[in-house]
Amino acid sequence: MSRDLPGAAKAGAAHCLAVSALCLLLAGCGGGGGSEVALVSAPNPSPPTESASASSGSGNKGGELTRISLSAYALTRQAAPNAGASDSELRMLQNASLNLAINQLQASAPAGAWLGNAQASPALSASLEQLLRAAASGATLAQIPSLLPNLSAARQASVSRWVQRDLWAPPGQTFSSAFLASSDLLSGALGLTQWRAAEADFANGANLEFKRSLQSLLPSAMSQSSDLSTLFSPPVLTRLLVLDSLRTRLQWPEGIEVARGRFTNEKGRVGRVDMLRLRQGVQRFQGQDFTADVLQQDEFLLVYLRPSSASLQAFLATGLQSALLQVLNAADAKSLVPGELLLPLVETELSADVAAPLLRGGLRLAQDEVNADLRGLDGGGSYARFQSPSAWLQIKASGLELRSAHLLSLIGSEKNAYGPSYQSGSTWLETPNLNFAGACDAALSSSSGFLLLLDRQRMVLSLNVLADAAATPCAQ
Repeated sequence: MSRDLPGAAKAGAAHCLAVSALCLLLAGCGGGGGSEVALVSAPNPSPPTESASASSGSGNKGGELTRISLSAYALTRQAAPNAGASDSELRMLQNASLNLAINQLQASAPAGAWLGNAQASPALSASLEQLLRAAASGATLAQIPSLLPNLSAARQASVSRWVQRDLWAPPGQTFSSAFLASSDLLSGALGLTQWRAAEADFANGANLEFKRSLQSLLPSAMSQSSDLSTLFSPPVLTRLLVLDSLRTRLQWPEGIEVARGRFTNEKGRVGRVDMLRLRQGVQRFQGQDFTADVLQQDEFLLVYLRPSSASLQAFLATGLQSALLQVLNAADAKSLVPGELLLPLVETELSADVAAPLLRGGLRLAQDEVNADLRGLDGGGSYARFQSPSAWLQIKASGLELRSAHLLSLIGSEKNAYGPSYQSGSTWLETPNLNFAGACDAALSSSSGFLLLLDRQRMVLSLNVLADAAATPCAQ
């Protein structure tokens, strides 16, 4: 899958767009126990390497750990150069991000089960893995699977170029400087990651600003009906709270048509739904057992792939990766034919367990309050708590918007604590039915499928399963 890396001018424009979009994500974010820390630019340190990242968890055996507060690190955090990757490195990153997205979807449902609406975000998974790798030592570090093989920690961070990272720590909490440096996402080869830090008084139950930030990411139905204080309340002994989030908007080109059509869901039921049809700039690939429509823009590439006969689960297990590679190679070879994009106009939640592929790889030890070895965090004992709120997908006449996030709490182990810690999992609400009924227009027919969004570097931003559009039954 040979692709040319855009020139420096284009890369700079892509970076500016990424920063502009991400700045909208968590505007006004600060800590309930302290004010937000401003970031300043300075010369860049050496990017963390795989060995440096791993060794950061084992402590400084020759002397005392160098310790620093989160606020102090934020004030001296240094901007990374927007270095380009070689063609071979870029292809490796592209393949790794697609592999990780598919692995994450496969981990979201057992074989033979319905997938449901779901999202995989390799950028969030990679940023989570890098942070855990920086904190872990001993058996915990050895247990972390290599999700992106043959890449250094710096290259792993490059798939997180769209991630916004917000961090909170208790007042006066210090960390290993090696941990802060190796867990920072600033070293990505393909762009910078937004990063902010603040203090919060967990012990006194401060009304953390992160809850407001998280709420802004969630679908309106969930934020209104769920008690965020209960779902995402950090324990008193939380040493570091990390919110990684991703928000992406794609604007449709001109020529959009909207009409009421028919949508066949994952279980084969046909229903009536408002449908978007776009022909301008859309190309089609007809595979042996699937159809894919492709929309290419300056900053994004969108693929909607629908299996011909196999269930979504069966196609995910056996043919999705090969099918997507066929489509992308055909797009590069300019061998696609004219097509049309038919998508239901929906606002829906997507199950998105970011930690699933890590946990499927055996990373349970990091959650164990007694045996977890995350002393690279600050030289003391701690364990991890993973939480993945539902992702959110909105397809409307003006464009497509995706939101997803992951919350990682690194918590100090209590003396004489017993038992495993919190399990990873997703919160998911059913999509409400749309309020209309009537005949289904067979001329506007679409079906459940896989919605893939890539950035200009062909890195996977999200891989979504659109299994159900909550359509009303067609009138007889």
